[in-house]
Amino acid sequence: MCRITKPIWALALVLTLGSCGDGAFEDLDDNVDGSLVEDGSLIDATADGVLTDTPENDTPQSGETEQDVISDIEDITDTSPMDASIPCTAPSDCPESKDPCADPVCTEKGECSLEQRATGASCDDDDPCSGDGTCDDAGTCLPGDATNCDDNDPCTIDSCSKQSGCSNQPTAGDCDDGDACTTGDSCESGTCKGAAAKDCDDSNPCTDDTCDPKTGCSNANNNNGCDDGDACTNDDACKDGACKSGQALR
Repeated sequence: MCRITKPIWALALVLTLGSCGDGAFEDLDDNVDGSLVEDGSLIDATADGVLTDTPENDTPQSGETEQDVISDIEDITDTSPMDASIPCTAPSDCPESKDPCADPVCTEKGECSLEQRATGASCDDDDPCSGDGTCDDAGTCLPGDATNCDDNDPCTIDSCSKQSGCSNQPTAGDCDDGDACTTGDSCESGTCKGAAAKDCDDSNPCTDDTCDPKTGCSNANNNNGCDDGDACTNDDACKDGACKSGQALR
């Protein structure tokens, strides 16, 4: 039995050979070592009747494996927000969403899809310089408040970039180390350091001189004995922050 699948080939062969008898195709097979296939091309007659068709683009290039070709195809399809052909039984079977305002879901058909978040839902705008964003009606992630990069260090310059987030670079100059008992504060390697202790001595023997890091110098009155500088008095003593003369010498 002779099978012709393409009308043009069928017409050409009928006109040329006059019939589809055994002799007609026996002559053709004797001259051409091949058989007709559905696309009008010839294949090797020794192929045991198995017809194969390998598209040119499916053949791996030099140095490329079949897995490389598959990977190339996956890279192309990966640009789609969600491939609906991916089967699933639960959202966890689906790829992560690239849309911050849409979540992967598994439909009733068992296919992966995306579902837009409700208006006002939180989202990540992928910007380290802004806080958590919110989704608007159109499904766009609106950025939140600016990220606070202040490290409360007077010896750093605080900034933020989308590529690296917060940055606190050391700087030089005068500063206040927050210690009321130091003087000459300055920045060293990003840290504020005092150069020397503050001198709280008021040169008064009737006060106790101290320093508190929060409030600074203090000169509290005492009742210590003292010398009023008068050689004609004895038993001088401090009172109300002053040295009082004692008894007069006789």
